[in-house]
Amino acid sequence: MAKKKNVKKDIEFVTYEILNDCFLSIDTHPDRNKDEITKLIGETIAKRNELIKRVNDRKVDKKEINKHFKSIYADLMKSADNSFGTLSKLIKD
Repeated sequence: MAKKKNVKKDIEFVTYEILNDCFLSIDTHPDRNKDEITKLIGETIAKRNELIKRVNDRKVDKKEINKHFKSIYADLMKSADNSFGTLSKLIKD
């Protein structure tokens, strides 16, 4: 069974990797799409907050907790993939 603490750590790790790449791209290319990257940072933080809120949801039945955590992981990976893809496109432009 997945532990809530580990799920939160994974969310934090992935989120901070995205944020680190965003800040690094702003520092190395300050003239390229700074506003769009800043918007991506805000979206990433909002998604992180949403996922943490879902992890802390006490209404989930204990028998269904593994399915619940798997859906959170799936959303996290989808969101991370989209964020990295968007950042990659912004840097290339």
